[in-house]
Amino acid sequence: LEGAAQRALEQHVTEDRGILRIGASALDLPGETRDRLFAHLLMQLGGSAYRPRLEDLQRLLAAGRGTLMGCLLRRRGETLFLGREARAVADLACAADRVWDRRWRAAGPGEARIGALGPAGLEQLSRQAREGRHPHWRETGIPEPLLQGLPGLWREGRLVAAPLALWPEGWSLSARPLAAIAPPGP
Repeated sequence: LEGAAQRALEQHVTEDRGILRIGASALDLPGETRDRLFAHLLMQLGGSAYRPRLEDLQRLLAAGRGTLMGCLLRRRGETLFLGREARAVADLACAADRVWDRRWRAAGPGEARIGALGPAGLEQLSRQAREGRHPHWRETGIPEPLLQGLPGLWREGRLVAAPLALWPEGWSLSARPLAAIAPPGP
């Protein structure tokens, strides 16, 4: 079963700016394969050592949207987007030289703190885009609620860079890659 879930991961899931893009056809996989795949993705993003309760997972997948284990699932056409729920990371902050939310590292000029973009960060980015300072975050193609859960760089309560939302300002953010479900075969 792990091998089938690993193949499904390789066939249906891509990562874009820390958000997982999953082909909606993954919902049609055989039940146990689908459940193992999505449980693995939720555990990886949310940092949990434990799988979600099966009933909760199946309810989320049947709806094709919702929250579970600090993660948010949204559907747009034939693509499912899975990322961190903004509420789950709203109060997380650390120095830029530390790991944020157990998976993100930053590199860039000066001192800053890593924290979720949240509504305030996206509002600031929208204002700056209207002023012509950078492209609008909507050009990422990632749904707004998922962008809110992504990290940005903050200094004294003001967003100073948002590399994942098209405003790097010399900063970069990188996420720990997803772990494999099953080790590669012989």
